[in-house]
Amino acid sequence: MVIAIIAILAGILLPALANAKEQAKKTRCFNNNRQLMLSCLLYAGDHSAFLPCGSMASTRVPKGYLTWDEQIVPFGGITNLLLCASHKLGRRHYWANANIENGQQAEKNPRQTGVMALGFSVKPETLANPTGVISLTEIRDQNATYAFGGVSNPGEGWGSMLFAYEDLFILQYRHLKRETISFCDGHVENAKSNILMGPKTPSGKWSFEKFYRDPCRVPTR
Repeated sequence: MVIAIIAILAGILLPALANAKEQAKKTRCFNNNRQLMLSCLLYAGDHSAFLPCGSMASTRVPKGYLTWDEQIVPFGGITNLLLCASHKLGRRHYWANANIENGQQAEKNPRQTGVMALGFSVKPETLANPTGVISLTEIRDQNATYAFGGVSNPGEGWGSMLFAYEDLFILQYRHLKRETISFCDGHVENAKSNILMGPKTPSGKWSFEKFYRDPCRVPTR
């Protein structure tokens, strides 16, 4: 009888404890993302109001480029902030909103849909709705079937940017079915998948509106 009661109590308490533990991880992830976005805005304040590029060519380093996380180190974006306790692989668990329109992935291409892209970035003040345009989100599942480049680590090009339409469908929503995201005005949210992917078009497809800096390019059908 006692064993049965213990088993019942364990069945009640263990899920609650697991949720509490994940809530703590979500809070830490939220704070890390907020600090990273603040560092991006501080960078912008020192670079003619432009956000850091997702990746930009540079002659200062042997590899020939700097990723967004390297660019913001002088502005408080230390590497410890790149970690989220709910992610198990790699050492950089956030990536920049660079592009979700396949065929536009080219250095300095202004047709990239995001705000911190390959050799290209924007001024938040020029956006029609900076409070509704994503800047950073948590990284995708590195075990995705087409993720041939491996895990994401600080200073590496691979996994530094959300760079293809397919990337949108393998975000994990690890924090109690929510994803930690920051926006171009600096605020951070924990959003459910329907919020992050929506709104839906009349045909029933997801529009991913918040990933487009230009409202005119958001799919409507």
